[in-house]
Amino acid sequence: MSNLVTILVSLLSSQLFEGDSVSLSCEEDDSSAGWRLRRNTTRETRTQCDDWGRSAGSSCNITHIVPLDSGVYWCESREGATSNSISITVTAGLTVSPSSSQFFQEDSVSLSCEEDDSSAGWRLRRNTTRETRTQCGADWGRSAGSSCSIGFTFPGDSGVYWCESREGATSNSISITVTGGAVILQSPVLPVMEGHDVTLHCKTKTPPSNLPAAFYKDGSLITETTGHMTIHHVNKSDEGLYSCDIRGHGESPPSWITVTGQENLTMIRFTSSSLASQITLLFTLVQSRSRGTGRT
Repeated sequence: MSNLVTILVSLLSSQLFEGDSVSLSCEEDDSSAGWRLRRNTTRETRTQCDDWGRSAGSSCNITHIVPLDSGVYWCESREGATSNSISITVTAGLTVSPSSSQFFQEDSVSLSCEEDDSSAGWRLRRNTTRETRTQCGADWGRSAGSSCSIGFTFPGDSGVYWCESREGATSNSISITVTGGAVILQSPVLPVMEGHDVTLHCKTKTPPSNLPAAFYKDGSLITETTGHMTIHHVNKSDEGLYSCDIRGHGESPPSWITVTGQENLTMIRFTSSSLASQITLLFTLVQSRSRGTGRT
């Protein structure tokens, strides 16, 4: 009898970004079969989890996935039986330093495409109100390999930034706002994982910066406190547009905060009548870093 493979859950893409945490599990009825995760990548063939992740029985965790983890993953028993396979692709992740979505005019900003394969030719690009898909070094900023620095930012630098490879692959995107005003809201530039705490800082351009401030979500007052506020154990209801106001100094631009949770990316069930066992390869993506919703 032939193997029966049923895809139980499937999202739009198995595309992952560098820095994501990934958990894979061979769910089985017969633990004595010794099911283990294996993979093929461009560098290695049929390697076990202990060579590239953290093994726990028939499960495997990769806490910080990188482009070189791209490949084909499957479960394999001690006797050589195999489940169906999952193909995943990991692309470079974009980071920004300082880690904030808002900056004062004339602040300096550094952006970097985190990648393992320098031959891919990752470069920074951006969309602003004045330009589209312009590249760092050619039209703005100072390029150094897959990194880019802007020594003196201006409001015209506000926009969406991302990494793009020579072949056209793209990273996550980051939205940056540069203001000529006197107040900014320092909020996470990357999406926040459900259950984590988030601290927002309301800052003035000139000292003192720890002044009494009013914090708003979607235009409604949340609280008035000194300089900063913390949202404990965030959930999807905390997602929204945040801003702050310091009396006598002004109001910050708004920033959107995204909250992400665990998502079942793909689950494949494999049934083998000869083994009288059922194996499921469960692939869970935990988005612990910034993942933009797309470029504008």
